[in-house]
Amino acid sequence: MTKVNLSKKTLDDIRMNENNCINCKKCYNSCPMMNKYSSSPKELMEKIIKDKGVDKNIPYSCFFCEICNLKCPKDIKIKEMFYDIRKDIFNNKNIKDIGYNSVKNIHDDNEERENEKIVSDDEKNTSEFINPYSNTLLKSKNIIFRGAPGTGKTFLAKEIAADIISGGYTQNLASLSEEQKKQVAFVQFHPSYD
Repeated sequence: MTKVNLSKKTLDDIRMNENNCINCKKCYNSCPMMNKYSSSPKELMEKIIKDKGVDKNIPYSCFFCEICNLKCPKDIKIKEMFYDIRKDIFNNKNIKDIGYNSVKNIHDDNEERENEKIVSDDEKNTSEFINPYSNTLLKSKNIIFRGAPGTGKTFLAKEIAADIISGGYTQNLASLSEEQKKQVAFVQFHPSYD
């Protein structure tokens, strides 16, 4: 188990969710992954708060199917909780074995190059995006993410799509308007194992 320390903001959000949770287990009973890690969502949140961190496998086991959010009578956003935990993991520079180190290293290299680069006059007018890959995608027209299943490739692609479509306003695909969501489509190419 690789425990990841979480930011104060993420822990505060989890604490608020835990306080609002009535432990009805409606989300738990409909979730394909949550019963692997606890006997209830409230117990899971209590453990995360007590440990001030989480096993890195837990947030990456969430499919973001949103069934938990739809079932919760208290409108607790469990999917968003796992999303925030994933962001904390991605931003944690001390993690060595997350599985998307190649993506993280590319991010760090691009960030260093961007800091060293002298901005030309025609680039001064480009909009600022939240995700550093957004500008890279717009310039190169494609990005290939590779890695083991469950390491955040699709998650990152969704963040980039939301960032570009919203003009740098948000990375959360769910917060886009219905018209903006129609602009997003995903195609995944997998190698043949024949």
